Amino acid sequence: RIEEGELDKKVKLAFEKEQGLLVETAAAARTVFARARAERDAHMAWVQRTAPLLAAEVGADPRATFAALDRMMREHLEHLADMPLGSFGDGT
Repeated sequence: RIEEGELDKKVKLAFEKEQGLLVETAAAARTVFARARAERDAHMAWVQRTAPLLAAEVGADPRATFAALDRMMREHLEHLADMPLGSFGDGT
């Protein structure tokens, strides 16, 4: 026998799903992972584009500049990856 409270929950969930207010956990996880990968790739590409420009601007060795920026960016991305999702706030 389904209790009244359980039936109310099922009706509410069915309504929210019909209205497009719910998403599948697996789909959300895939989307978040894809976005994180794209952001990581964009940051690493920025290092490759920026290092020679920075080296020329400050008169530094391009290889050393790239190595330093690459190391720092990787450390920064590792730090971000280690942060719990809740520490980023809710986006509002």
